[in-house]
Amino acid sequence: EWQGVTARPEDQIVIVSVGELGPWGSGRTRAEAELGIHSDGQVELSAGAVLELAWGMGLLSWADSPTPGWYDADGNLVPEEDIAQRYHDEVVAKSGVRPFADGMGADYRDGTDEEEAEVYLGRDVSFTVPTRAIADEYVKMDEVHTSIAADAESGEWTVTRHAVDDPRAAPRHDDAHGGRPVPRWIRPDQVGHPRLDGATWTQSRCGTS
Repeated sequence: EWQGVTARPEDQIVIVSVGELGPWGSGRTRAEAELGIHSDGQVELSAGAVLELAWGMGLLSWADSPTPGWYDADGNLVPEEDIAQRYHDEVVAKSGVRPFADGMGADYRDGTDEEEAEVYLGRDVSFTVPTRAIADEYVKMDEVHTSIAADAESGEWTVTRHAVDDPRAAPRHDDAHGGRPVPRWIRPDQVGHPRLDGATWTQSRCGTS
């Protein structure tokens, strides 16, 4: 389509822009997720953000006929006022940091085709979780270097990962296979990346050491 262009390069105007496609979709939906996420893992998204993610994943598509509107994968018209409630949980489950699924460009589930580096804490790191049960799960992963304490004021629990003086004493958890791939089932061509494939999706392995 670029054959036969007669204009000289110095006479042409080139428009350059930048876009984002990450674990939470575009920069717009990522910003909403960052501001809307809660300590219990719930994520608040506007109706517009839910619609954008659902459209990018192919869950919805626009059609002008027979009636202009948004249609689901089965060809059924979905009222706009129902989109946020109907698709919120599904798009959240397929976005953000989560376990790797099959077909993401490499077989992370079986521990192959990975590059990783062990990281050890040089100082104590604390964070809060909503329940004692969740706090206990962190203790089970590393009983020697983890302590928990109840926060009477907030009702939450504080989990502290303690610094590791001797890296050889830190356990490895090779069964923790998760990361930050782009939203599951997202169609790159929908968001302007016709050549994007599994090999170029930004992914990283999340483990605990």
